[in-house]
Amino acid sequence: MGVGRKLAVAAGAVVLCWGGLWLALPGVIARQVQDKATEALGRNVTVRSVEVSPWSLAVAVRGLEVAGLPGQAPALSMERLYINASATSLLRWAPVLDALELDQPVVRVRQDAPGHWDFADVLEKLQQNPEPKDPEAGLARLALYNIQIRDGRVELDDQVAGVQHKIEALQMQLPFISTLPSQREVKVQPQLSMRLNGSELATQAVATPFDEAHRAQAKLQIRQFDLAPYAPYLPASVPVQLQQGQLDAELLVAFEQVEQPTVQLQGSTLQVSNLQLQDRAGQPLAGWSQLKVELGDTRPLQQQVRVAAVNLQQPFGHVHRRANGEFLPAPTPTPAVAVAPVVAPAVAAKDAAQSIAASAEWKLLIDRLDVEGGWASWRDEMGQVGAALRVDQLQLQARDLAWPMGADAQWTLAAQLQGEDRAARGSLRSTGKGGIDRGQASVVVDKFDAQAVQAYARQWVKLPVGGLASLTADVTWQSGQLQATVPTLAVESVALGRAAAPEVAWTGLQLRNLRLDTARQQVLVEHVGLEAPRARVQRNAQGRWMYEQWLQPVAGAPAKGRETVTSPAGKPWQVLVQDMELAAGQVELTDASLGDLPLAIRLSDVQLRMQNLDSVKGTAQAKLSARMAERTGRGGWGKPGSLSYEGDVQLDPLMTKGRVQVNALPLQAFEPYMAPHLNVRLVRALASFDGTVQFAQRPKGPQMQLQGQGRVTDVHVQSVLGDAKAANAVQGPHAATALAAEDLLRWKQLRLQGVRVNLQPAQPPHIQVHSTELQDFFARVVVLPEGRLNLQNLVKAAQSEGGVVVADAVAPAPVEQAPAASAAPAAPSARIDMGPITLQGGVIKFSDFFIRPNYTADLTALQGSLEAFSSQPAAPGEAPALAKLTLDGIAQGTAQLHIDGLINPLAQPLSMDVRAQVQGLDLSPLTPYAIKYVGHGIEKGKFSMDVRYQVQPDGQLTASNQLVLNQLTFTDPVEGAPTSLPVRLAVALLADSHGVIDLNLPISGSLNDPQFRIAPVVFKIIGNIIRKAVTAPFSLLTGAFASEDDKSDIAFEPGHSSLNAQAQTQLQQLAKAMNSKPQLKLTLIGQANGATEGEGWKRAQLERLVNGAKADADDEALPERSDKQKLAALKQAYRNTVKDRPRNMLGLAKDLPAEEMQTLILRDMVIPATAWPDLAAARAQNVRDYLLTQGVDPGRVFLGNAETKSANPATPSVLLNISVQ
Repeated sequence: MGVGRKLAVAAGAVVLCWGGLWLALPGVIARQVQDKATEALGRNVTVRSVEVSPWSLAVAVRGLEVAGLPGQAPALSMERLYINASATSLLRWAPVLDALELDQPVVRVRQDAPGHWDFADVLEKLQQNPEPKDPEAGLARLALYNIQIRDGRVELDDQVAGVQHKIEALQMQLPFISTLPSQREVKVQPQLSMRLNGSELATQAVATPFDEAHRAQAKLQIRQFDLAPYAPYLPASVPVQLQQGQLDAELLVAFEQVEQPTVQLQGSTLQVSNLQLQDRAGQPLAGWSQLKVELGDTRPLQQQVRVAAVNLQQPFGHVHRRANGEFLPAPTPTPAVAVAPVVAPAVAAKDAAQSIAASAEWKLLIDRLDVEGGWASWRDEMGQVGAALRVDQLQLQARDLAWPMGADAQWTLAAQLQGEDRAARGSLRSTGKGGIDRGQASVVVDKFDAQAVQAYARQWVKLPVGGLASLTADVTWQSGQLQATVPTLAVESVALGRAAAPEVAWTGLQLRNLRLDTARQQVLVEHVGLEAPRARVQRNAQGRWMYEQWLQPVAGAPAKGRETVTSPAGKPWQVLVQDMELAAGQVELTDASLGDLPLAIRLSDVQLRMQNLDSVKGTAQAKLSARMAERTGRGGWGKPGSLSYEGDVQLDPLMTKGRVQVNALPLQAFEPYMAPHLNVRLVRALASFDGTVQFAQRPKGPQMQLQGQGRVTDVHVQSVLGDAKAANAVQGPHAATALAAEDLLRWKQLRLQGVRVNLQPAQPPHIQVHSTELQDFFARVVVLPEGRLNLQNLVKAAQSEGGVVVADAVAPAPVEQAPAASAAPAAPSARIDMGPITLQGGVIKFSDFFIRPNYTADLTALQGSLEAFSSQPAAPGEAPALAKLTLDGIAQGTAQLHIDGLINPLAQPLSMDVRAQVQGLDLSPLTPYAIKYVGHGIEKGKFSMDVRYQVQPDGQLTASNQLVLNQLTFTDPVEGAPTSLPVRLAVALLADSHGVIDLNLPISGSLNDPQFRIAPVVFKIIGNIIRKAVTAPFSLLTGAFASEDDKSDIAFEPGHSSLNAQAQTQLQQLAKAMNSKPQLKLTLIGQANGATEGEGWKRAQLERLVNGAKADADDEALPERSDKQKLAALKQAYRNTVKDRPRNMLGLAKDLPAEEMQTLILRDMVIPATAWPDLAAARAQNVRDYLLTQGVDPGRVFLGNAETKSANPATPSVLLNISVQ
């Protein structure tokens, strides 16, 4: 056979073989694919047809399907699988494919339980008999060309999440991929595009995957990728839900694996649009209109991220803190959507990446960040706050941001703050540069409205808070220290409470040039200004201050005292204020805890200026001024007074030194504080003072020095009823006068010149007044109907727990107690040095409502002076220094009053020598007293007085009371008077011939005697005088005031009618008194008593007979007889009287001695029946005749009926009865 034939036979054999293969291989391949694939996958695999082209080494498999689970569509189906092998595979001894094409592949996947997919059985089947892998084997040898997937589709049915995902129009082109050495450096440029759930995705890449460096470059494009379908795949533990969002991306990724793998993203862009997140309760949470991120040189495996630009448009957020303190609702307890783990072998690149991640921290660089049109809302319901805020128009531009933060970041921030009603509440602007360690920034806050934080303020203060705050600040920081400069800080239109009537408010608070330095722990403020602050300070009827009602109750233990905040080293912060000024302030103080009369004052036009205030030293120069007024009854405000202070102040310890000026300060504003203690009403009193004060709080006590001039003007004090007991005691027609408010004290001006007050610890206070002047003063003195002086009721009686007045109760006897060993020493008494005191234009009005009818008298034109005096005690052995006193005035408009002398009101013990004179006081107005005490009215009369009181240091009192009454005339007895005394007789007895009564009442005693009282002694003496007008008138007539010996009769010898020497002397005095008191008349009543005067009468008769008188004749002066004549007369009387005379032996009468004859005569003398009336009449007649001889007018001397039974039988007399004509 020739060569040709052989070639032809060979060619025919080849053709025959190829033809056989073309006819046999499709069936063989189909059966092998179905059998082997079914066995490997555990699923039924079918092939519709197989086409083989032996001459081109191509195979086409059509209708390939992998069955799904029973009742489900095929898990995998493919319209056509085309493989074109290359003959060079025999030469390279490795698979080489010229083409690999997949047409219309469809993959169906379903998740029917959390973490369980419908292809789980296939995975388990493949893992049952894994082929052993040679660890030393390299990459498989192969070369693939023209790899294509056309019109692919993936269907994912996630029944757990309740969503379906579709990948449609899947197109992929991979021109070349090879692991053969000769082809490793060939670049592969794959392409991939698809439509994922309607979103377009496209990728392009250039790679050399099988060379040693494994270099690759990929580009991924995503257009309008809807993120919402993937929301169910968020874990249930995540408290947020994705509501909507779209992703656009263009990622450029470069891969390289040398010693360390490298992934680089540069020039990539990510954009998320219309993102909206919500919480698990379905409430909006956050989102934005657009977020665009442009990546720079980003290397994830080296943990380096560089972002060229971030642009965030219209971001928003809703932050809601609930009542339980949680910001987001707890996730619902639904099972999380599980994703089946992807089983893949660990590769060296992954291990290398993990090692890099463990050895370094992430670094983030953002070249530019822009946020525009952002807003965020804040709602807080915790603790019943109910806050609602909104940050709007958020603008942020930042440059060179880094993490960890560096020092080169720059930013500009702006935002608007709004309330719940979307009304503007302020704005914020800030620019700065730096990082955590160092940097600088400027901040501008404009009109921040306090209503924005009103809800939080209600946690502490019940009242609404309003105000606007503005701030401009420059801040720098470095190494943990902060310096801040605040050129301006203003808080304006502040109001605490209702806007119409706030409790606290001010127009503006301004701080200028505030500098804060944390390194120095110092705050410097150039100027602080507070304009028009207003405050209402109130205390209610229960004694609670207004701020107690403002503050919310705080649970837990009461707050402890405030502690001073200091640095760890103990150095306190220092606050220096160069100038602080408060202008046009106003404070209204109301205190309703004082009962029916609340306190209401207003401080207006308050001005305060402090300079160089130092919180560490606690020093400053202060200047304060204000005007004070009290609320009037008409609801308005009275005329204000003013007060001011200027000086130096130190806070700790408290010290001050400066000038005080007070002008016309209305003291009546503080009258409610006096009302509970005094029964007076301070209607008006204006206080003024101009001087200096120096005060210091020392460890041993306060120290103060006060010096200046004081003045109290326009004083008006009224008396009011003190208590119910006093009201019940007032009866009668004058009760209204006693009870009604009445002027008690007034004066025009009390001036104190040269006031000095010195207080030193452990030393007695020293008070000095250079001079005192009281002008145009008035005082009201009243004897109330119950007999008490109104001055005694000035202080209200103390009330017991049961409301019973205890002031008048009998005080219990003091109980002697041993002195306590630890009793504190008594405080030293003050030393008072008073200069001259001058009184001008005084009036004292006196009324007595105790007597009926009432009495009223006035002392007017009072003026005088008291020279300087002091409480300083005199040296031992020396008399205390006394001051000269002079006082003049007019009583009842007619009488002159003059007081002078020496006195020291502060001397201990009391010492004085004072003389008081009253001239020409009309007595007729004293008729009410005369009717009450003597039963007669006063028709006329004048009274003068000259008294002198001397008190020695030992308490011994010597007083002379010279009382002169001129032309005192009483009326007839008043019918119904309580008593009736013979005052007309007393006046007649005491008055001289000119109608003048001159009484001198000396008094002496010891003031140290607790029973000694001057007034009772004087009244007792006057009472004794009037009583003597009845009981002992002649003691008044003869001036025997100090004796009870009346001398109201003329004594006689028993049986005699002649006047002895004593009787004549007594009658001479009586005649003299009668001649000086012509209004008196005298009645003489002769007395004789036979029972006691019989013997005397007989002897008187015998004497008359012996002296030559007739037996029945009156005693008369007879010439002196000789003894012989007297004996003859005796014998004759013996013969005439004695009938039974003794006789001698011759019967003749015997001569007896004279004594025996007198005895017998007296024995036998017979007293006639007319002897005693005659004797009594003779005695009265002799007295009358003697008075007439002394010049007494006969018409004023009368003889009364004789009395023969004397009231005093031991002393025969003539009774003298005096009466008024």
